[in-house]
Amino acid sequence: MLTSAGFLSRIIGFFYRIFLSQAIGAEGIGIYQLIFPVSAVCFALTCAGIQTAVSKVIAEIRDQHTVHSSRDYLYAGFLLSFSLSVICALVLYANAEWIAVHLLLEKRCAPLLQILACSVPLEAIHSLCNGYFFGCKETKPPAVSQLIEQSVRVLSVYMVYITLYQHQGAMPLQMIVIGTVTGEAAAMLYSILRVYLHLKVNRNDIAFSLPKAADQLCPCIGRITRLALPLSFSRLILNLLVAAEAVYIPNRLMQFGYSSSDALSTFGALTGMALPVILFPTAIVNSASVILLPMVSESDSHGKQTEIEKTVKRSICTCLALGFFSTIGFLIFGNLIGRVLFQNTLVGDLIMTLAFICPFLYMTTTLTSIMHGLGRTTTSFFFSLTGITLRILFVLYAIPEFGIRGYLYGLLLSQVLSTALCSWNLRRYWQA
Repeated sequence: MLTSAGFLSRIIGFFYRIFLSQAIGAEGIGIYQLIFPVSAVCFALTCAGIQTAVSKVIAEIRDQHTVHSSRDYLYAGFLLSFSLSVICALVLYANAEWIAVHLLLEKRCAPLLQILACSVPLEAIHSLCNGYFFGCKETKPPAVSQLIEQSVRVLSVYMVYITLYQHQGAMPLQMIVIGTVTGEAAAMLYSILRVYLHLKVNRNDIAFSLPKAADQLCPCIGRITRLALPLSFSRLILNLLVAAEAVYIPNRLMQFGYSSSDALSTFGALTGMALPVILFPTAIVNSASVILLPMVSESDSHGKQTEIEKTVKRSICTCLALGFFSTIGFLIFGNLIGRVLFQNTLVGDLIMTLAFICPFLYMTTTLTSIMHGLGRTTTSFFFSLTGITLRILFVLYAIPEFGIRGYLYGLLLSQVLSTALCSWNLRRYWQA
């Protein structure tokens, strides 16, 4: 279910990228891509660790007779996540101009960040609902919400473009961010409705009686907080480093000799056109990774080591096969994709260079999820930290010497290293 929704979403997103390349150009895409690291940091602060903690706890207690129900942990996670997201949104909105000028080094991002702030609470609620369903091993609601979010976002932007800007040149970037907020709002509303119906069908009381609310939620909040803190902290550190990586790519390209416009255009071609093509097959990998975490967690809590061994071996074989065929396909059709679909020869060159990353990228994603299911979040964090640090070193020192290819070589090397470290950590399972 998740894979089917993932592919449909990627297909929609793929054509959306083609549309954006014509509507706002490579430089516009580069500016637009600069705000996503900020979104990732907000996600890490407000809901990333909480979503994973809720999913893990619900998966563990689902078939057990415990004092606190799945509903209690859902409400506790909602209270934590929503409170943090509102604070984060207000801080982002108030400091958007300072962040754009001093951190992103691009003042044109300021109005985009103010609009993006509106999506932070929406994304937090949506993600928490998804975590609840993943813990219950129900994939249909998250899959449908993913399609709703993507469809509403793309259709709203396209309709605005057709109605107002088709014959007036480039579309303002603010309209694209408004489309993102609209899509997130639609997905959130659907997710809330599905959670309500799920709780009702499973005969869980929807509302608390106020005198008992604190007694019910406080222990749940404590357990979720203990699980979420290390996850959120590690995700926050990694996302801050990814943000620094994204900001310094255009900066170092200018040191190589590019103009500001050319540097942003190259950055947009890489992150907004070439990488989405390379990541297209990850619809399978990401869907599997989301489901693997609660499955492995449940198997580990019941001592089913044989099941974990089978899961690890199947995951490695699937990722290697998918990565091999993806690499061959991108090497053959990379130039054609860049020239025909994006009308940009640089995109084709980037796709062909990035093709070799596929097997390692897909394996790292899956193996990291398995490690999280086994509770090895700290080890996973240090592995990811090592890979990102290596990439940043290539950004700082290789791009000024070799241009964008210096970064691509660092990206490949970091993925090889991350895959090797994750495989070594799980060697007892795939060697069994």
